[in-house]
Amino acid sequence: MEFTLHKDFSEIKPNAWNALVERSIADTPFSRHEYLSEWWKTLGGGEWKQAELVLISATENDQLVGIAPLLITEYDGQQALMLVGSIEISDYLDLIVRVDDLPRFLSGLLDFLASRLASTGNWSGIDWYNLPDASPTLAALKTESGRRGWAHHEEIYRPTPRIALNGSFEEYLARLDKKQRHEIRRKMRRAAESGKVRFYVVDKDADIETELDSFFHLMVQDPNKAMFLRDAMRDQMSTTIRAAHEGGYLWLGFLEVEGVKAAASLNFD
Repeated sequence: MEFTLHKDFSEIKPNAWNALVERSIADTPFSRHEYLSEWWKTLGGGEWKQAELVLISATENDQLVGIAPLLITEYDGQQALMLVGSIEISDYLDLIVRVDDLPRFLSGLLDFLASRLASTGNWSGIDWYNLPDASPTLAALKTESGRRGWAHHEEIYRPTPRIALNGSFEEYLARLDKKQRHEIRRKMRRAAESGKVRFYVVDKDADIETELDSFFHLMVQDPNKAMFLRDAMRDQMSTTIRAAHEGGYLWLGFLEVEGVKAAASLNFD
């Protein structure tokens, strides 16, 4: 593999980047080019005050094989190499590489970092957050650390709850106890019969700017969320939501009561 250090996200073509994401162990919206490149512009909506980009790609036979979107910043008392997207607003992060290529990509990457990165700034640790617990990168990092005599530590940062939703909504209801199933159906029926309640998901052809304004208006009703939604974070979220809408993976739903938006749910699908 041939490793290259890039100075800017524009040096890797977005289509090639995203095509690799879709074949990789990091197949989530948080690894896509449009998400990470915009995250970098605001450093996570202002989460980080300063950082140095360490964007590394690996090619083989002129084909993109792996991407390590990294940054150097001061964290937890040391200059650390972290994953772009760390920590607060990205649910999942990882190296962008196919599972079969991961062992040799990671080995080559660590060799590259140890031997070629002195010119980009000092770092004394690799501190990667938001790796899914099922990521093969965890085991590969442990193996490589042992082989090199590097100290290795792994811990659960914030457990992610999961609910399996296999099948249709009716199948989901059938798995509930009779009383709960009856209660859900009764409330849904009453809401529908009232004519005052409507839930909708923003259509792919909708005016996303209008929906964005409505979403943020609801968000700032919560004092804690209003503090969170500083200008840089609002810019970050706006750009991310627009990109998801354009890319077809935005799931933004609103609950209206008597024509007034009362609640919203923002997801990536």
